[in-house]
Amino acid sequence: MAEVRKIGEFELLEPLHGGTHPLFKAKDPAGNFVALKAIPLTIASQEQRERFLREAEIAKTLDHPNLVKVMASGAGETHLYQVMEMLEGSDIRKILASKTPLTWDQRLSIMEQVCDGLGYAHYRGLVHRDLKPANLFFENSGRVRILDFGMARIQDSKLTQAGVALGTLNYMAPEQIRGEKCTAASDVFSCGIIFYELITGRHPFSHGSGGIQEILTAMLFQEPPQLRQIVPDAPPGIENVIAQALDKDPARRPQNASELRGMLRSCRLGAASSGPTPPAPVQPPDLGATRKIKRPDIDALKAMQKAAPAPEAKPAPPPPPPAPKLPAPPRTETVYCPACTQANTRGAAVCKHCGASLMATSTKFATMQPKPASSSSSQWIIAAVTVIVILAVTVFLLVKN
Repeated sequence: MAEVRKIGEFELLEPLHGGTHPLFKAKDPAGNFVALKAIPLTIASQEQRERFLREAEIAKTLDHPNLVKVMASGAGETHLYQVMEMLEGSDIRKILASKTPLTWDQRLSIMEQVCDGLGYAHYRGLVHRDLKPANLFFENSGRVRILDFGMARIQDSKLTQAGVALGTLNYMAPEQIRGEKCTAASDVFSCGIIFYELITGRHPFSHGSGGIQEILTAMLFQEPPQLRQIVPDAPPGIENVIAQALDKDPARRPQNASELRGMLRSCRLGAASSGPTPPAPVQPPDLGATRKIKRPDIDALKAMQKAAPAPEAKPAPPPPPPAPKLPAPPRTETVYCPACTQANTRGAAVCKHCGASLMATSTKFATMQPKPASSSSSQWIIAAVTVIVILAVTVFLLVKN
């Protein structure tokens, strides 16, 4: 590239940054300074050429204050190129590397502007696929511009084949690393990494000593350190916003940059508020939900139970009044005949059934219970006994003779 002085009708002045898609400061035929991005034809496949030129044509139609304007594109003798307006300032990568102090207002402004520009592109059906600090330009005026839409993908485009991962590895979404289809939610994940780095000064999945393999493993399977543990004075809600943007499942993330921008509004209100943070609304308990109580909570409950005053003893209820005693039923005194065992009224002289005298036994049988046998039954028993005795005597006499 050092020997190339001109691409198409644009004169190259100096390189702005290198890589496979180097960016140059250039001059157009009218003498205006422009930024020119080039791809050598020797390394560009047919698919890359089609994508670069087609999507550059679409990028020309984008008109938003937070997107860099693509004014021209084409193919020279040695390179494909895109021509963009020249900007004055520094990219976010250099700002992070120099540890330039930023106020919370500046940080939130950068995040909001990135979401504004990216949301506009998402609305037009474009997915950037290569968001990183180097592609976010912070102008001297304070405006943020999103660069390098040359890697952008039209959402219904079939130019990208399954299994092909495009973009910068340590800013890719998990599905992008796996070579799956990228959507606007993939750009949201990249924003989450950039915003986390903008707030904490460190990559959320890099611990400083790990290589790219360790970073990719963490991006696929691990959660980043809690943001407010690193930056305790972060605006309320910012940790939750970034955590949702960094969800491994694209279906659970904000689905585009406009949704992410809406979530950032609450953080802006929290950062600007000078008063105490209002308490969260109390939600009624869900009695049907399964609840998990941690050990410290159980200990606290036990301590509260010990410290709680004993419940006041309630007086015992008075005993029920005794049941009234009912007069005993009048006792009927009965006299039973010693001959036929039939009942007779006390005081009777003779049995009304058989005529036997009752005077001698009236006292003896006064309290006896009535016998279950009836008068007719008793007479049959006496007759049977008499017959048996007669038969026995007869048999005895016959045997003796």
